[in-house]
Amino acid sequence: LRPFGGWPAAARAAALAAAVGLAGGDARVRLAVLRGDAPTILCEADGPAGLKELLAALSAERPAGALDLAAALPALAVRLASRARLVLVTDLLTAAPPEVLFRIAGRGRRGALLHLRVPEASAPSPGAHWLARDAETGDEREVRFTADVAARVAARAQAHADRWAHAAREAGLAYLPFAPTTEPDVLLGRLVRGGP
Repeated sequence: LRPFGGWPAAARAAALAAAVGLAGGDARVRLAVLRGDAPTILCEADGPAGLKELLAALSAERPAGALDLAAALPALAVRLASRARLVLVTDLLTAAPPEVLFRIAGRGRRGALLHLRVPEASAPSPGAHWLARDAETGDEREVRFTADVAARVAARAQAHADRWAHAAREAGLAYLPFAPTTEPDVLLGRLVRGGP
């Protein structure tokens, strides 16, 4: 969820999704992070009064460790109740195939896949360069973009997003791309409407 403000943007999106979930009065929200090959529950909150505790748990969280999405989503699926509403916030920088989303589909579940797309990484400007640091491994590498490389990166990033959007729809999830610069009220509107 880095560089360029990825983690704060993902945390804001998760907070908005939780607030929407809790707005139902008697609603229950479970906030979890996926690490390794399983979910870790950070907080469970009931009704609007639980929002403060949920936000505190989210504020204390920092991304760490590698994620095996192909193993973590099935582990999450067994913990999801029938008819649950799921909001998955991720940058989708994974080797897992998009069809892994089918593992959480069914049993009346619905929700959204919030895809964090950082423009500097998914559509870099020709001539741009930056030091990329993998948040999971700590590896660093300087990246420079010629016009040709920038175009190839943008095309691959769009094709990747398109595959995940298709799989999300097939799994019964709304696909909601957003960027670190997406205004909270815009993202909130997308969450409430369930579409872009």
